[in-house]
Amino acid sequence: MNNSNTFSQKYISRKHLHLHLLDACNLNCKHCYLGDKSGKDILGVDDVKYILNYSYNNGIRDVTFSGGEPLLYPNLREVIEEARDLGFEEIRIQSNGTVKNFDHSILNLIDYLCLSLDGPTSAINDSIRGINTFDKVISLIKEAKRYKCHLKINCVVCNSNLDYLK
Repeated sequence: MNNSNTFSQKYISRKHLHLHLLDACNLNCKHCYLGDKSGKDILGVDDVKYILNYSYNNGIRDVTFSGGEPLLYPNLREVIEEARDLGFEEIRIQSNGTVKNFDHSILNLIDYLCLSLDGPTSAINDSIRGINTFDKVISLIKEAKRYKCHLKINCVVCNSNLDYLK
C-alpha cells in the first residue's frame, strides 16, 4: 500500500529544521515551557553550523531559529549567513519581539520574522507576556517594514485571550 508515501509527497513538500539556539529569554511569559532562562544552555556556533550543514545535506530546506529568545544569541548573524550560504530556501526567526539592542540589518537576511503577540491590546497581551511587551512588539513591527523580511504573528491561545480571538 502506497497511501502514506503519496500523502507525504502531496502535502509535505519541504522538510523544516526548528533550531533552538539557547534557553536565555528576557521575558517570563505565563505559558512558557522553559525552566531556567539564565542562558546556561546555549548551542555553540560550531555546533549550529554542523547541524545546518548536516540538515541541508539531508534535504532540509527551511530553518527557524528560536530559543528562548534568538535575538539574544551572540552569533545570530553568523549562523543566519551560514544558512543563507548553504542555500536554505526559507529562513525564519521566531522572537518575542521585545529585544531592542540587536543588529536590525539581519532582517534583510531572513525571509520571515515571526513575532509573539497574544492579544489585540496592551492590557491583554501584557497580562500574559509582561509589562510593555505589546508596545515593544508593535514598535518592532513598524521597524521591520523597512527591511526585506515578511512578518508573521504567533499567538498563544489561552483563557486570558480566548474571548478576544473569536
